[in-house]
Amino acid sequence: MTNKTKNAGFILSLELLLILTVLGIGLVVGVVAVRDAIFKYMNSQQNNEVFVSDSNDTNMGVAVGFDEHEAPLLIFTDSSGDTPYRALIGIRDDRFTSREPVYYTLPNCQGDPCVKSPSDENADSAGTALLPGTGSVSYFNALQAGPTYAVGAGPDGDRIKGSLYREVPQACEYNALEAAQGSRWMSQKVVSGEPCEPHDLPLPVELPGYFCPGISAAGSNICSPECSFDGGNTGSGNNGQGLGGRNNSDSSCSCPAGYQANNLDGGATYCCPEGASFEGGVFNPQCTEAGLMRAISVPTLDDVTINALSTYLPPFSVNAATNTQQQTYTSIAPDTEDGSELP
Repeated sequence: MTNKTKNAGFILSLELLLILTVLGIGLVVGVVAVRDAIFKYMNSQQNNEVFVSDSNDTNMGVAVGFDEHEAPLLIFTDSSGDTPYRALIGIRDDRFTSREPVYYTLPNCQGDPCVKSPSDENADSAGTALLPGTGSVSYFNALQAGPTYAVGAGPDGDRIKGSLYREVPQACEYNALEAAQGSRWMSQKVVSGEPCEPHDLPLPVELPGYFCPGISAAGSNICSPECSFDGGNTGSGNNGQGLGGRNNSDSSCSCPAGYQANNLDGGATYCCPEGASFEGGVFNPQCTEAGLMRAISVPTLDDVTINALSTYLPPFSVNAATNTQQQTYTSIAPDTEDGSELP
């Protein structure tokens, strides 16, 4: 009877040892190279990104750009209303800034705060240097189809730092006879002390409007030439030109582009330019462009009585650059849950 011996395992040859040694050395070198590359990349990213913080080392965010004075611009998201909107805020060493100014009904930036409607070039075409055509309009507000945001005077004792305000859909009421005694807070000006200056507040302006459909001398509704003809039954013979328009018994018309419809008693419609407020009735319709809109303080999510910018304390600063040539690495022991170092 023949005994058969079964061998288990394998023979570790010299060639296999050599291959494993070469692969191990190459793996270690590769891992070190990847580590160095990641470290340099993170340092490079940190040097390129500008973080803004306050005196309490609270990280306020990453700068998305810089204004003409090289002040970092941060995005602030206002979630206090029904719809969240963004505001672009500049950060200087001692204050917040915005392209839009805040207007006040009294001198020395006192009284009710007011702002312009988004991209309102007619209300104020003068910029921080008060030169015509330079403009202090922030088109970012109009691009997001939201209200105007602006930085105005802060509370008493902390006015220079500034507070954030948001437009609300009510006209800013003030005495037209005292409009010349108003003021505005131009936060982007380079000025020591408070950036408050006297300013003539823009008064409401009456704008032209018209009936659409109009009313002919015979009392029948017509589609006036200014209105947009929407079409209708042209085969009835009632599509004639009545007072320069089409008879509305077989056709319909609406306000043209750039105008909004205001429904009156009896089914009539009065067209006003978009952004204008409608006043009066069917016998005395008026389209009025408000001079300024009311502004309210943007609150924090925790307390509606505190402005959203009040929690940050100057002086503000940006992060320092790192040494991209550093090649030494420090091993830091992990911490326990209570914050103490592991033994």
